[in-house]
Parts: sequence; structure tokens; C-alpha cells
Amino acid sequence: MKSVVLLALVVLFCSAISPISCNPVDLDELDSSKDLDIMDFERLLAADKVKNELKAKREFLQQSFMDDLIDDLGNHKRGSCNFKDSHVNCPKYKGLCSMLKQIRDNCKKTCEVPCRAPAPPACASSKFGCCWDLETEATGKNQEGCPACKDARSFCMFFKSSCEEGQRSYKYMKTHCPETCGYCDLGAKKKK
Repeated sequence: MKSVVLLALVVLFCSAISPISCNPVDLDELDSSKDLDIMDFERLLAADKVKNELKAKREFLQQSFMDDLIDDLGNHKRGSCNFKDSHVNCPKYKGLCSMLKQIRDNCKKTCEVPCRAPAPPACASSKFGCCWDLETEATGKNQEGCPACKDARSFCMFFKSSCEEGQRSYKYMKTHCPETCGYCDLGAKKKK
């Protein structure tokens, strides 16, 4: 008896509002439209999640490379570098330090890599020093004979954070974006 009364109330309610709003076909279309909206929203959430994960990984890698750079530049304690291992599994690979360069590069602390200052570029001892790229020998004062120092790519400014030595894209940025990175007077500074 209660279900009959409930059904009657639903019918009465639907006819009072609008006969179109309670049509089962329209409800099905509404449900499928709603499903599409939900699916689009879920796709956007998934894409955003992937984007955030990639951003977090990029930030982690940048920080990791920055830590290595600081260590490499001489965060010294009694003549040895204060190296950190890049991976938690480094102690497991200690026996491979002498055999694999990749292990030594990523597990500097575990492999007890000695601390060495980088060698100066060969052009540093020439009469006029190095050009801005620290590779080409200048043929005269004021960077004469040096290649033009200008950005080769229009997107350089977007990757300025990759200009620092130790960053993964450093070599690329040095070659293709020297102006953005401020490398143009590098050789002149080194010679002074």
C-alpha cells in the first residue's frame, strides 16, 4: 500500500513540475551526459596528477643535481668532499664501484670518490685566454676571434633555471642559450 501511495506521489509530482522532466528517455540522456562529464573530469584529474608527479620528479632531480654540484665544488671537510649518494641502494653496490663508472658517479659517498678540482680549460693558458664558451681560444683582446654569443633557440628564457653547471641540461644551455644564461663574458672574467 505504501509503494502505491509513493508511486502516486511521484507521478503527481512529475506532472506538476513538467511532463518532460520525468520522461525516462530524457533521464537516460541526462545520465549519459553526466557520465561523460564525470569521465572528462576524471581524465583531467588523472592528467593533473601525472603533471604534478612529473613536476615533483623534476624538482627532485634538480635538487639532487644541485646537491651534487655543491658537493663537487668543494663542500670540503679536511681535504675530502662531503659527497652524498644519489640513491638509497648505493651500499648494496659498493662492490661494483671499481668496475662501473655509473655506480661511482651516483654513489660517490659509498664509493669514497676522491675530491678533485676541475681542470682549467686548455685555452686558459693561451695569450688572450678563452672565449665566452671556455673552449675556444681568443685571438685578441676583448674576445676577438670568438664565436658570436647569442641564443640559438627562442625558448631559452623558459629554461633559465637549467643554466647552472650541474644541471642536467647545462651543456645544451651553454651551447644553445649562452646569452640567456649569462655566459657571454665568462671567458673574459676567467682571464682577469
